Amino acid sequence: MILGYGGENHAGGYLADSIMIASFNPKVGGVTFLSVPRDLYIKKTLGGYGKINGDYASLYYHYEKDFHQAGSGFASKLTEITGVPIQYYFMIDFKGFEAFIDKIGGIDIEVPYDIYDTTYPGPNNSYQLFAITQ
Repeated sequence: MILGYGGENHAGGYLADSIMIASFNPKVGGVTFLSVPRDLYIKKTLGGYGKINGDYASLYYHYEKDFHQAGSGFASKLTEITGVPIQYYFMIDFKGFEAFIDKIGGIDIEVPYDIYDTTYPGPNNSYQLFAITQ
């Protein structure tokens, strides 16, 4: 399981923004990924119903901010939902992801044309300009 979340001091906190199951087949040397929608509506581990991305946050706080317990519990929930046994898990927050990208030398992004979005969500239900130029 690969789980990405905002992290401490991030607006999303410990909501699981990215949820994937990766499976390695050593016979062919291939990896298969299954992406789980963060808005998937489920029966939550601690009771009630809601989006799957909130289940990790609930477990994290329930287990007194213990990453191992929350990760293990969330992996069990994914196994229950998908039927895919999860033996290992990897969790990373936005700061960790940024550090990883920096470690591998960054990522080059080619922007073939200018992008302007005047309806990009802003604070307090407002809109703001989002722009990427060549």
